[in-house]
Amino acid sequence: GRAQLGAVQTLLQGANNRGNTFKFDNAVQYITPKFGNVFGRAYVQAAEGAATGRNYALALDYSSGPAFLGLAFDSAQIAGPTVGLAAPAVRAKTLGIGGAYNFGMVRVHGYYQRNQIAGLPDANSANVSAAIPVGSGEFRLALGKWSRPGDADARRVALGYAHFLSKRTQVYANLAQLKNGSR
Repeated sequence: GRAQLGAVQTLLQGANNRGNTFKFDNAVQYITPKFGNVFGRAYVQAAEGAATGRNYALALDYSSGPAFLGLAFDSAQIAGPTVGLAAPAVRAKTLGIGGAYNFGMVRVHGYYQRNQIAGLPDANSANVSAAIPVGSGEFRLALGKWSRPGDADARRVALGYAHFLSKRTQVYANLAQLKNGSR
């Protein structure tokens, strides 16, 4: 596939931390018609009296033949104590850019993401990966770096193989090494 941006759970942000959650209830999404090779998405969640408030996301995708480029922004109001702040609610803003290109013998992917919350240092994430088709499967390699100032940095190397049983079904195995640093 392609780089997947916007409202994505990552190690950068942690579970329900720094603004990202697995799902937002009572939300609506609009996907624009395709204009040439570009389309956009807008997403908004109703606040409905919750202390965390309204959340929204915007994304713009470009896809042409073997190339993909995506840009996404999301803004979520979260409980301040979940990120170590005294304020009852704070706004977390995340900007991500990613791309992919299929060279035929190898498909490469990359993305960069930055999360900002007033009163906290920015958290950053960068990943690059490659998929090499072999028969009815593919070998996969991924490198990633996460930086959460005041907490810890992490680096990941992963290697895997996926065997495609059908268009929608695969069997896969992955091996990864994660090195957590400390500050």
